Amino acid sequence: MCGIAGIVHSRGLDGSTKSRVSRMVDALRHRGPDGLGILEIGSHAVLGHARLAIVDLAGGAQPMRSRNGRHAVTFNGEIYGYRELRAATEYPYATDSDTEVLLAMYANAGSKMARGLPGMFAFAIWDDQEKSLFCARDRFGEKPFYYTLTPGGDFVFASEIKSILASGLLHPVLDAESVAHFLQKSYVHPHRSIYSNVSVLPPGHCLIYRDGKVSVEKYWGFPRLRGGISLEEAGEELGRLLRAAVAKQLVADVPISGFLSSGLDSTTIMAIAAENNPDLTAFSFDFEGADSEADIAERSAKRYGLNFQRLRIGDFDPVEILHKTISIYDEPFADSSSIPTYLISQAAAEYTKVALTGDGGDELLGGYDFQYRALLRIDESKAWGGNRALVYLAAKILWKLRFRAASMGLSELGDRMPFFWGCEERWQALAGMRATCSFNGLQRLLGPSGLYPGAGHPDPSFERQRPMEDALFYDTETYMAGQILVKIDRASMANGLELRAPFLDVEFAEFALSLPANLKISRTSSKIVLRQAFEAVWNEEVATNYKRGFGSPIEKWLRTPGFRSLIEDYLVRPNRKIHEIVRYAPPSNSGNYPAPLTYNLLVLSLWMEQNSFSFSRTAACSC
Repeated sequence: MCGIAGIVHSRGLDGSTKSRVSRMVDALRHRGPDGLGILEIGSHAVLGHARLAIVDLAGGAQPMRSRNGRHAVTFNGEIYGYRELRAATEYPYATDSDTEVLLAMYANAGSKMARGLPGMFAFAIWDDQEKSLFCARDRFGEKPFYYTLTPGGDFVFASEIKSILASGLLHPVLDAESVAHFLQKSYVHPHRSIYSNVSVLPPGHCLIYRDGKVSVEKYWGFPRLRGGISLEEAGEELGRLLRAAVAKQLVADVPISGFLSSGLDSTTIMAIAAENNPDLTAFSFDFEGADSEADIAERSAKRYGLNFQRLRIGDFDPVEILHKTISIYDEPFADSSSIPTYLISQAAAEYTKVALTGDGGDELLGGYDFQYRALLRIDESKAWGGNRALVYLAAKILWKLRFRAASMGLSELGDRMPFFWGCEERWQALAGMRATCSFNGLQRLLGPSGLYPGAGHPDPSFERQRPMEDALFYDTETYMAGQILVKIDRASMANGLELRAPFLDVEFAEFALSLPANLKISRTSSKIVLRQAFEAVWNEEVATNYKRGFGSPIEKWLRTPGFRSLIEDYLVRPNRKIHEIVRYAPPSNSGNYPAPLTYNLLVLSLWMEQNSFSFSRTAACSC
């Protein structure tokens, strides 16, 4: 796991290019504390790399050049199963690293190589003969890739925006659509950046830069849904593929550990990992004053024979950590779990360089039951004519008649009905559930500024198949890529820690995505197929445990003196930048703001004060 950067000049290098790339790599040092490298290739390209050494510690230094000198690569990520790829790809290898496998595959297949590449990755390969740069990003967006094309036609890329800005070749311009999306969702849409002149290579895409021009192509998309598969068949295949995924991700030249909570996903991953290597260490975390999952995790670890280590996260100042994370994320990012995730990564990095996680299981297997179960009742909502009062009345009657489960189900339906109004598709209702404010509320916030957000939630880029499955696809494409994976990448890499997610192994993930929704979620159960495959290896308290969130107590924090002072300083003070784009009511009138929206506004203001940019009064193209 590393940081990558580079500059390609269409008309040839100038004397400052190497020093610019050096500054870019310095800005990524946290991602790769084990080594820095800069390579000038021919007369057009300089590649840079900050290395976190995991595979082939002696021979895997980067940027890496092919033995014939034609190709050079800078690579961030891990290619799982690379030894099998190496054996199947003819090439005069000089190292035992997965990095060199990229050079071999490119030499054999050119730009088509990405289609057969497993793992998490973002990389750039310069072809000095063709004078072209080929770049690709993994299918789900585990590893980041930002780029910009300068007015002179030069291509600048990096793992993080701060690195691009360190080149000195760009003055960023704030993007209206991204501001609007952030205020609604707490993160920037994963297909764009907070700046209109910094682009994102979307997950599952590759690009070619040649002669001052960029062409982007999609090399992977969600699979077609399969029919005629039973729960038993699906569970058997799911178990086989997940065991294979974990085995591939246990390959490294440094010790590997794992995160273990009381949840189904991390427990499953560590149970499988123990089958391969019972000497692994499982880390669980105790937060001061929080509902701990560590006792349940410790009992699971004992069952699997794992070494167990409880890391205690004591008292901390959330205001101090918030200020720190603002610079870590480069863009406004207000996921309430970003602070505990950073603290967990910081604590774990003192003991390990690589850890397995359960990330991806919720999106692929129907784990967000609170939202997904509501979507199963959208047709029932239409049958009630959208009449919430009537629904609540029926729920009240059923409660008195002691039909408690039916009563609670109707009450939940009534609570969710506003999200269904005006929605033609389930993914739209889910997008509303994920929002911190309505689109009308967003227009009221941004209207006076001249920053006009696009009409509602951006349409998904995937091909529609079936309503409920499309909703799960939507979460995978947006929420997971833009919020979950950004959070764990930045929080872990800020501490020089590599996190691996076996649920996102391409073979496993494609199979999971292809399964119909009824094998994942019902009105009474979630992760149905995962339970079918692995319930036998869980302790009963894990199998029956309720789903715990991993967020921060935002409402409680906002009432503390520290946060009240922040609000006064960054939202009420009239000379703050945020007032150029947002109309904010003072605290005495802020009762209409839900806590998540207030937190988003606060994070946006803090971010704006820490960064220099120009304002764009017109929205960039729709994502």
